[in-house]
Amino acid sequence: MGYRKMPEEKITHTDQDEEFFEITQTAEPQAAGSQPDETSEPPTSEQQTAEQKNGEQQIAEPRTPEPQTAEQQTPEQQNGTQTGLQMPEQQNGTQTAEQQTAESQTAGELQASGSHPADDLQDVWTEVSVSKESDKVGLPPGALIYVDDDGKDDEMLKEKSIIRLIQYSESGYNEVKIKDVEEISAVDLDDKITWIHISGLWDVKSVSKVGEMFQLSSLVLEDILNMEQRPKTEDYDNFLFTILKQVRFDEERKEVNDNQISIVTFEKVVLTFCEDDPKIFKPVVDRIKKEGKILKYGTDHLTYTLIDIVVDHYLFVVESFDEWLDDIEKRIIKNPEKNTAEEINSLRHELSAFKKMVWPAVSITEKMEKSDSKLIKKATRILFRDVSDHVNRITDSIETNHEILTGIYDLYTSGISNKLNDTMRILTVISTIFIPLTFIVGVYGMNFENMPELYWDYGYYVCLILMAVIFIGMLLFFRKKKWI
Repeated sequence: MGYRKMPEEKITHTDQDEEFFEITQTAEPQAAGSQPDETSEPPTSEQQTAEQKNGEQQIAEPRTPEPQTAEQQTPEQQNGTQTGLQMPEQQNGTQTAEQQTAESQTAGELQASGSHPADDLQDVWTEVSVSKESDKVGLPPGALIYVDDDGKDDEMLKEKSIIRLIQYSESGYNEVKIKDVEEISAVDLDDKITWIHISGLWDVKSVSKVGEMFQLSSLVLEDILNMEQRPKTEDYDNFLFTILKQVRFDEERKEVNDNQISIVTFEKVVLTFCEDDPKIFKPVVDRIKKEGKILKYGTDHLTYTLIDIVVDHYLFVVESFDEWLDDIEKRIIKNPEKNTAEEINSLRHELSAFKKMVWPAVSITEKMEKSDSKLIKKATRILFRDVSDHVNRITDSIETNHEILTGIYDLYTSGISNKLNDTMRILTVISTIFIPLTFIVGVYGMNFENMPELYWDYGYYVCLILMAVIFIGMLLFFRKKKWI
């Protein structure tokens, strides 16, 4: 086999670089049908010896030797290892046949399952928690991210995370202790009415698993995990989805706190998701444990009971606002102060936030009352009418409190104006009293030589007595007029 002689390009190097610049003659086999250059001759042994003696090394392009047999290959070549330098394209862009086969199999599996590699990004999103809803801008619909901007400590909520499963029928009830959502799949959900309560929505993976068990849409799960979601109700093919706000009034900090409650109603199962464990559901649990009438009804009645107790607790918040308004009004009438304006502004802010949480409940109860869903019986629709009346009464109270607050603010501004007027009146009285006194002092301070009163023995005392009489007379006159 012939070799093509290349121009000699000699590079000098030290002994330290010999190991790094070791050149091998490993090359790809010559393509079939190619003819070697007959004019080229292989370098003689004398030429190679001369070059080695001069400490120089000749760099040539990779040559194409004949394919080697298995006996001629070294152990390293048989094991697939390659020595020497590789081109950057070979290091970064080459793929083995096994890698190409694996990628083809993976693409086929994804195509068969109907999924897309971009769908795997949701596994990353589930690990993310954002504090503002605007942080979700740019994400696709159905991205499961826990959104909460109320400043609660997620570590605290982790400690409070619970899963409660209660099953009941006319014959009785039983409560199953659930430590992990995977245990839910082992429970028989067909025979009895089942209420599954999950609190601690920071655990997005657990919520996602529950959604997979009950075939909930990713959009529904997204709303469940968004603590800033507006209350609403939606009717799906096989379940009802409702979001409400549990509202509590903090007496010490004078602010409204909310806890989002999501209710998913199936024919035999009711799911409730809460950010924090609501204590308001304790009476419902007690009614079930006492084996009351609630055991005779289905999931629609349980849903009504949960919504009704949430709405009833709005009345406690309304009462707290009424007491706050009365207290501010009494203090303004007694003594309006500057910091009262800040308190009125805070009251207006909290009342508006409360209205924002409660107002959508009007449409929720009306939809439940007029719903044609097969999951809500006719008798339960009548009960929702009563809840609708409660919500309307609460919204009326909120509107009344807004009007009262406007009147209180007007009363405050009037009180401040009256307080300023009192101050100005007192200053005016003092100025009026000193006008004649200043006149008398000014007359006798003109230093004219022909002023007989200046040489009287008792002129000074007469002047003081005259000013005192004028002062007392003007005070009595102002008093009679009720100016002071």
